[in-house]
Amino acid sequence: MTINIIEGNKASDIYLKLNLKSRQKVEEIASASRININYQLVFKAYIEERFSENEITKESQDKCSLIRNKCKELACFLVDTIPDSRELSTALTSLETTMFFAEAGIQRS
Repeated sequence: MTINIIEGNKASDIYLKLNLKSRQKVEEIASASRININYQLVFKAYIEERFSENEITKESQDKCSLIRNKCKELACFLVDTIPDSRELSTALTSLETTMFFAEAGIQRS
């Protein structure tokens, strides 16, 4: 694999060329390819990808709605089943976190 990475490259170009998801992956690619990586550019690309708005297709919107409805259904079940407690609050917070990451996974794909 030959990739020319130079100081002038835009971080987003580097991200796209390497399809990076983590520092470990960067190091694996750099080691296997014998290339030098400018980590600052790589992480700027990572930040650009993670914190930018993504276009959401109708199909993705439908999937996100389904996830929200299923999570809401489970949240109602938990409230009806578990006594009011710290554990209930934690379960609801965890469910909300699950919903967030499930939607993020759909929107970023």
